[in-house]
Amino acid sequence: MFAAENGLKGDPRLKGISEAVRVVPHFPNPGIVFQDITTLFLDDKASKDMVDIIVYFYRYKDISLVADFCQDSRYSVLELTK
Repeated sequence: MFAAENGLKGDPRLKGISEAVRVVPHFPNPGIVFQDITTLFLDDKASKDMVDIIVYFYRYKDISLVADFCQDSRYSVLELTK
């Protein structure tokens, strides 16, 4: 759905990104499909393609601040300047 809505349908980079993600069925519970993206970062081309797509999608949005809240209550903030 994301690909079609954002002009990426048929983009060959998406296949490589998808193949680089490790799928763990029934984790942590039966019926859940966990997708482990740490394996994506081990694949240089797939991780670069992922970053390129994210940059393409957000490049011309008027974003000035990015905040990240981790599960253990740590947070980081990145202020963007033009």
